[in-house]
Amino acid sequence: MTTEGIPLGLINQQVWASDILELGKASTRHQKPTITKESNKWLLGLRATKELITSGQKVVTIADREADFYDLFVYLLPVVVWSQLS
Repeated sequence: MTTEGIPLGLINQQVWASDILELGKASTRHQKPTITKESNKWLLGLRATKELITSGQKVVTIADREADFYDLFVYLLPVVVWSQLS
């Protein structure tokens, strides 16, 4: 956004379609590393955003309930702590 609040666009957007052959495998999801899971798209999006923003800029990330996983919160923890201390 500009300093006047006018939106300029998106930093990162991903479109995802689940592989039909992977359906029904929810019982094994806890055994897989995050990098191989569909939810890894949230980490990829945050990393892409982090590469483009400068300190002092505020970023809003919109996610659905799939973004509620441990690895994402651990990745965000330094950002949250730093922004609250500044």
